[in-house]
Amino acid sequence: MKTVSFVEWLKFYAGKDYREHTIKYYVRALERAPEVLGVTLDKPIIEYTSVEEFSTLYDTLVNVEDYAEKNRNYGHGSISAALAAYKKYVLFLEKMVSKGS
Repeated sequence: MKTVSFVEWLKFYAGKDYREHTIKYYVRALERAPEVLGVTLDKPIIEYTSVEEFSTLYDTLVNVEDYAEKNRNYGHGSISAALAAYKKYVLFLEKMVSKGS
């Protein structure tokens, strides 16, 4: 079974009409989040694909000192928006795995 990428999910499965610009913005926000928040990760955010693993990562990121200010200053909240979309994506992946599709 081929795994649906985050970009593919945003385009075709998210249930929302994301513009190409928004998709690129979200991907870039996920790429830059560790640097902006001053966090070192074992791997890029888009490689966290289990709900449990992402939940731990999410808690780590949003509990960074001055998270709200750093998020607001980077793209007017695009980190939190990208993380929220990515969380839905990870839930989608888990549902696909549990269905065995």
